Amino acid sequence: MREVKKKWMKIIAPKVLNGVEIGETLYSDPSKVIGRIVWVNIGSLTNDMRRYYMKLKLNIKEIKGEQASTEVIGYDTVKAHIKRAARKGRSKIEDSFVAECKNKVKVRIKPLIVTRYKTKRSILTELRKRTREYYLETCKKTNFEELINFVINNKVQRDLKKVLKKVFPLAVSEVKTLERI
Repeated sequence: MREVKKKWMKIIAPKVLNGVEIGETLYSDPSKVIGRIVWVNIGSLTNDMRRYYMKLKLNIKEIKGEQASTEVIGYDTVKAHIKRAARKGRSKIEDSFVAECKNKVKVRIKPLIVTRYKTKRSILTELRKRTREYYLETCKKTNFEELINFVINNKVQRDLKKVLKKVFPLAVSEVKTLERI
């Protein structure tokens, strides 16, 4: 049996991350590289360590020579960041729902809201309701790529915090998970 020689292929980030090189992957057959999932830490990729808790889920979609181009299929927050935010004496709100973007891409959004102090259930319900309304409206106005860009740059989180702080003071307004369905 003849041994197949493996080669290294560069993985290139999508436009959201300015098309920089993410890393490399081993392959023997280029067609088997398509469909691989790659997780990327945004903090180390952009040299902005304030974003250490953000991870992007990328899918290798096509091969061009010795380079594999990717597309974003999800976003996630590091679990340690969530644990650090939700401390004793605070209320944590989590939700999960499906929204449709302007370009007809369906996404599952899992927001995370942490209040500064313990609060009543009625206020938590109102915060959850307003969070869901905000994300549904934002998705209707933007396509998937813009939405991912807004989440990476914390624009969505800041705008939501401004809306919700009128109801109750917040410690954290974060997107825990965002994934293409």
